[in-house]
Amino acid sequence: KEILYARSICLSNRAAKIVVCELIDEMLDVFESDTIHIGCDEAFNVGLCKECSEKSNGELVANWINGINDHVKKRGGTIMMWGDRLLPNDSTDYDRWESADNGTDAALNLLSKDIIICDLHYNKYEKYESVDIFASAGFKIMVSPWRDKENLELFLDYAKKHDKGHIMGVLMTTWCAS
Repeated sequence: KEILYARSICLSNRAAKIVVCELIDEMLDVFESDTIHIGCDEAFNVGLCKECSEKSNGELVANWINGINDHVKKRGGTIMMWGDRLLPNDSTDYDRWESADNGTDAALNLLSKDIIICDLHYNKYEKYESVDIFASAGFKIMVSPWRDKENLELFLDYAKKHDKGHIMGVLMTTWCAS
């Protein structure tokens, strides 16, 4: 039996959305913020239950994210999210950690354009075509490099040349000790 790396919320579960929205409200209040990062990265296990399997993974993801976005917008806020699940694995140079191979990339064209996409890359690439993809789709972008100074420099240089005015800034990330 396969051991799941990261479990995903059932995107059809109405109770899950209520709980998540209540947590978001609490965090926005406690931190006195008008922006919240909702994650959504590495969601490999989407569309597995009976109700979810009746829709495409792109539609499931878009409905979930747009619902959370609508909730936060009613509070006058903005959401940010990782962009990896919105990138196609079969037509980019990105691996399964930086792109989707389960159909969630179809959500890209269904999402509200006021969502800020945090474009995260672990590795060095000749080109960071995600910048082109997100900018062409009309999203604001936070460039999010990690782990490697050369990756940071290459990613930022590429982003500056290709952002079409969509880059808002840099969001540095880390998952390890300094």
